[in-house]
Amino acid sequence: MALTKLRSHFYQPGQTEAQIRGVIDDMLADLDGLSPYQVEDACANYRRNPENKFFPTPGQIIEAVGGKFSEQPRRLQGYDPKEFSGPRINATRTVAEVLRQTGNGRAAEDWQAWKDARPPQ
Repeated sequence: MALTKLRSHFYQPGQTEAQIRGVIDDMLADLDGLSPYQVEDACANYRRNPENKFFPTPGQIIEAVGGKFSEQPRRLQGYDPKEFSGPRINATRTVAEVLRQTGNGRAAEDWQAWKDARPPQ
């Protein structure tokens, strides 16, 4: 996630989403020995350095953590590209549905009444 966020700070014209995903996948393999916390800190430090104008290489991220791979077990779940692909099920819900699901039944009724009273657009 930290690498994907960092990528958005460094515009890369002409690259397709598939190419960008390939770069991120390669970086994840190269940075496998670092903890997610190390990668997140390295990305933040890289982004804050005014000398950095381009997306970093894995070597630059490793250098940013002093080349020390983590001895600690990982606490964050790894990135699974399959988790973010495929059709979204029930991706959209009405405001009333969201209000009801969050325990705001009265607000859902008020919203529905307001919506029903509006002239069609």
